[in-house]
Order: sequence, then structure tokens, then C-alpha cells
Amino acid sequence: MTDSRPTSVLKHLTILLMIFLICTDIHAQKETSEEDKGFKFIPMPYLSYSRNLKFEIGALPMVMFPLSKKDTISPDSMAGAVLVYTTNGSFFSFAFSRLFLDRDRWRITLGLGTGNQNSQTYIESLDIPPGFYDYASRFNIIHLGALRKIRGKIYGGLSFTHSAGKTSFEDNIRAPTNNINNGISLIINSDTRGNIYYPNQGHLLNVKWTTFPEWLANDSPANRINISFNRYLGLKKNNDIIALRGTIQAGLGDIDFEQQEVIGQKDIRGYSLGEYRGDGKLALQGEYRKNFKSRLGLVGFFGLATLYGSETESQNWHLYPGVGTGIRYTAFKRNNMNIGLDAAIGDGDWGIYFRIGEAF
Repeated sequence: MTDSRPTSVLKHLTILLMIFLICTDIHAQKETSEEDKGFKFIPMPYLSYSRNLKFEIGALPMVMFPLSKKDTISPDSMAGAVLVYTTNGSFFSFAFSRLFLDRDRWRITLGLGTGNQNSQTYIESLDIPPGFYDYASRFNIIHLGALRKIRGKIYGGLSFTHSAGKTSFEDNIRAPTNNINNGISLIINSDTRGNIYYPNQGHLLNVKWTTFPEWLANDSPANRINISFNRYLGLKKNNDIIALRGTIQAGLGDIDFEQQEVIGQKDIRGYSLGEYRGDGKLALQGEYRKNFKSRLGLVGFFGLATLYGSETESQNWHLYPGVGTGIRYTAFKRNNMNIGLDAAIGDGDWGIYFRIGEAF
């Protein structure tokens, strides 16, 4: 399933970049006045590539809108959907929304998704030869969250996430799984960003504790602690930005296969094979964001991660670096909401990533 040719990343990135630039240029020619302050709809293609899923092709219709024209404090709300088919036979569909109400006193998140993922994982065991083994997962996800301003820039709230997944493994190297996870999260964050869609100053500290209790019909009772801190530094009159991020994602208890952290799925770009996975992960990364007078921009980034709780002992507490660059296009000029394409290289791996908004 893997693709190790040295020129693969350049070839695939060139193809996707050409399509990306053509599509964004067509959109720019069709766009109406930048000063429109009402409902705005933008359909975009979804284009990506990974060594695991291969080419990812789909559609990304998005809308941005103010919930109340009298509310000049709340950021614009957004809603959209992602429909993706991959050339390895996977399929994903997600609908999502972020709503800002009552002078930004309330922040609501909604999500609904389903899909069938054909992927792979690395297994090192005494019973079988070490290497990559295919698996297929069917999943359904429902998410609802609400944050309320407590004081100043401090928010607190709850979220509920239901996920159901069925996974079968190549040659029955593992028993099939059929897990239901119902998680309740307690969330506290401090948000001093001036623009939530493209911050050029301030910070975002997010602390989330999630429990999967047995009384909520969970097959694998467990807890998760996620802590992240983002810092944004504006340069050249805030036209260019340095963004920094640190994360701790810790799984406590009986963490099942679908709940595990995978290097490359979040935070650290440059890993798309799905080789490194465990119960928890720590990561640091930085990104320089260069903006031009047009809608286009460039980013360069570097990250470093480690994990624990892997079944492959040699993966635990090993350092996984990732470095890369990307292009950005401002799809919603009024809010500086970007879409983009990144290419990154890790330790013996690489990936290409389509972005909705920034990486963090």
C-alpha cells in the first residue's frame, strides 16, 4: 500500500497545486463585492493525497453569515459539508457548523459524519511478521458542543460526542472490533485572539477533559485529557504571522483502537502511513505565515511529536519531526478565512494536506 518513490511527493503536489490554483482563480473571477456583509456561499473542490488513502477528491460547499446583523461583536458563523472519495475505495461525508451568538457570549459547534475508511496500521508482534496490515473501518459520528463566556475572554462549557465504529483487519490478524464511544467533555478556554479565523495576535488556551463512562453505554470506559496552547505574533504590521502551538493528548484507561492517537492525523504533518499510534501524544510546532497583497499566501512549518502507549515498544517516546510548506487562498476576504494545500516530510514518510482554515 505504501509509495516510497523519492519523486512521488513532488509529482503529486505539482498536480494538486495546479488544480488548486486553477480552481481558486476561477472563483476569484466570479466573486462579487468584497464588502458584502451578509450571507456568502462558496463551493470549493476538495483535493488531497496521502500514501495511505491515495488521491482524495470531493466537494466542499461552505457558507459564512452573521446570525444577527445588529450583533457587531460576534464573529461570522459558518456551516459547510465535506464529501470525499479516495482512490483506495474510502468514502467520507461530514456536515459541520460553528455558531456565534449574543455578542459572542455563546459559541456552538455541531457535527455529523459517516464514512468507510480503508487504511493500514503497523503491527509488531511475536505471532506475526512485523509490518503494515490493512484494515477497514465503518464509522458514524455525532457532535454537539456549547461554550458560554464566563468572564472577560474566559469560556466554559460542555460537549457530547457519539461515535460508532466497526473495524476488520487483514487476514484476521486481530479480532474485529465493534465499539461505541459516548463522550462527555468539560471544556475551559482562554481566547484573546482578535480574529478566530485568522489570528495575528493573542493566544488560545484550551483544556478539555472527556469521560467515556460505563453508564453511558461505552464498550471501553476511559478518560482523555487534551490541553493545547496557541500563541500568535504579528510581524510587519500584522501582515505576516508567527504561530506557535503545544499540545498534550493523554488517554487514561481502556483506550480502544478507534480512540488511539495517530502521528500525522492531528498537529504534526508529514506522516500519512498510519504507522505510529498509541494512547497519547505530545507535540510542539511553529509556523510562519507570509501574506501577499493578493489573496494568496505561503506558510512554512516545523513540528516535533512523541507518543506513548504504543503496542510497538520502539515507538514509545521516540521523537517524530515534520517539516513542510504550503499555499493559502483567502476564500472569505471579510474574515480572512483561508483554504490551502500543505506538503510535509516526516521521518521516512510524507503527506499532502488540504486545509479548511489554518492548521491551528
